[in-house]
Amino acid sequence: MMACAFYCAEKKMIIRQMRVEDAAGLAHVHVKTWRTTYRGIVPDAYLDAISVEEWRERWLAILRTPEPGRFGYVAEDEARGEIAGFVRGGITRYPDLPYQGELYAIYILPEYQQQGLGRRLVGALVSDLLASGLSNMLLWVFEKNHSSRRFYASLGGKQFKTNSFEIAGVSLLECAYVWDDLTPLLWEGQV
Repeated sequence: MMACAFYCAEKKMIIRQMRVEDAAGLAHVHVKTWRTTYRGIVPDAYLDAISVEEWRERWLAILRTPEPGRFGYVAEDEARGEIAGFVRGGITRYPDLPYQGELYAIYILPEYQQQGLGRRLVGALVSDLLASGLSNMLLWVFEKNHSSRRFYASLGGKQFKTNSFEIAGVSLLECAYVWDDLTPLLWEGQV
C-alpha cells in the first residue's frame, strides 16, 4: 500500500509503511499505550519497568531485518511529525489454527484514539495481507481489555477462543478474534 493522507479531528494524518528511523517513535507509542491501556490488567510493576530504550532497540532489530510476509504501518501527525499509532501483522504465528494472517499489534496514543485511526491502520495491514494471498486473520487481545474488544467486534471480528499465559508471575486470559473475510476491513478507495 502506498502512503495516504487524511484528516482526523482536523489534523492531517499520514498512514505509511514503518521505517528504521521510526524506532524511537514506535517505542514511545508502545510503552505509553501499554502503561495506559493495560493498567489494572497487567501487574503495575511490569508496566513501570518497561523501557522506551529497550523497545527502541527491539524495533530497530525488527525494522533492520524485515521478514517476508510481515507488514507494518504508522499513523503520523504531519504537523507535529509525531507517530500517533501503528499496526503490525502478517503471516500467522499460530499455524495450528485455521487462520492465515494475524494482526500482531495495534497501538494508538490515547489523545489520537476514537478518531478513525484504528480502522485506517487495520485497513492498511489488510491490504497487504490480501495482496499476499492471506484471506482471513486472527488477533489476540487481553480478555479484560474491554475497549479494544469492542473495537474488534465493531470491525466484524468474532471471538474464536481463549488462552491463558503468564506475565510477571500473573496468569492472564487472552481472547482470539477472527475474520473469515478481510475485504470488509478495507476502507473506501482501497478496493
